[in-house]
Amino acid sequence: MFLRPDIARSDFFLVSALILFGPLLTSLVTGLIPDPTLQYWVRTLLVAGLLVGVPFWLQYSRKQPVSDLYRGTVKDGFKGAVVALPLVLAVLAIQVGTGGIGLFGGIGGFIPIAFKWIGLSVAITFMVLRAEAAFGGFQAPASEVTMRMVGVMIGLGLVAAMGFSIIGALSNAQFETSLRESTIVALPIASGAAWLLAERVLGLSGNVYKNTWYTIGGILFLAEVNILAVITNFPGFAFSLIMLGPLAALAMVIMAARETKHSVWFGYGMGIVYALASVPGLALFQ
Repeated sequence: MFLRPDIARSDFFLVSALILFGPLLTSLVTGLIPDPTLQYWVRTLLVAGLLVGVPFWLQYSRKQPVSDLYRGTVKDGFKGAVVALPLVLAVLAIQVGTGGIGLFGGIGGFIPIAFKWIGLSVAITFMVLRAEAAFGGFQAPASEVTMRMVGVMIGLGLVAAMGFSIIGALSNAQFETSLRESTIVALPIASGAAWLLAERVLGLSGNVYKNTWYTIGGILFLAEVNILAVITNFPGFAFSLIMLGPLAALAMVIMAARETKHSVWFGYGMGIVYALASVPGLALFQ
C-alpha cells in the first residue's frame, strides 16, 4: 500500500526519537520502582516495547507489509553473524589481554542488553524502510552515494578519531590504560575488516541516498556520543567515536542488505552476535 511521504517522515522521526530518548525514558520509569527484580523486568519490557514493538506496530497500523521487517532467511542471519565476528573478537582479545573481563560475568544483565541490540537492528531496519518513502521521492540519482564511499567516509572518521585519541593517550594520564590504548588501534581495524567481509564475501554493496545515510548516521551519532565532551574532554570524545564502530557497521550492513539482497536478516544476525557478546561482560556491547 502506498505510504504518503509526510506519514513516512513522521514514523521515521518517531522511531528516531525512541532511539535518542528511549534510554532516558527507561531510566525515569525504572527509577520509580523500588524493587530491583521488578525494575529489571520493567526495563527489559520497555526496551523491547520501544525498539521492537513500536516499529512492528507502526508497520501494521499503516497497512504496510509487516513481513518487510523480517524478510529474508535465517541463513542470511548466520552470514551477518560472520560479519560481526571481527569486532567481537577484537574486543574480546583486548579485554582478555588486559584483564578487563570476567568470563561469563554478564549473564545477569543479558536479557535487556540482548533486546537493546536486537531492538536497534529492528529500529534501524524500520528507519531504512521509511526513509525510502520519506526522502526517496524527491531526490535525484545524483544525490546517491555508494555504500563503499560510506564505508570510506566512516573509515576516515575512525582514523581521525584514532589520531586524536592517541594524542590524548600521550598527553592525558586518564588515557594511559592498556585497555583504551589497545582499543584505539584494534577497533578501527576490526571495523574495516567487518565491512570488507560484508562487501567482498557477502556481496553487500549498492547505492543509498545521501540524505538517508546522513540522517540515520546523525541520529545514531547523537544517541551514542556525548557532544559536550568536545569542550570538556576532547580526547574522550574522540575515543567515543571509535567506540561507534560496531554500531556504524551494523547500520551499513542493514542499509546495504536492503539495497542488494532485500533481506533484513544480515543485520539481525549482527545484532544477535552483539547481544551474545554482552554475556561475557564485553564493555563495548553493554
